[in-house]
Amino acid sequence: MARQAIELAAAARSGGLRTYGDGLVADLRTAASDVLRATGCPPPEANRIVRAAADAGTTAT
Repeated sequence: MARQAIELAAAARSGGLRTYGDGLVADLRTAASDVLRATGCPPPEANRIVRAAADAGTTAT
């Protein structure tokens, strides 16, 4: 669910949300990474997953 939220936010940002979209994506990336780490995912892996989801959302548009 966190990964999907990042993908969708990144896709919306690349669709033209500008500054608001940048802030939203940054906040969601932080929250998603925190959630993944809270479930036992090591920090480097959590960051990799979040980064990959953001990249996937950007290329999806």
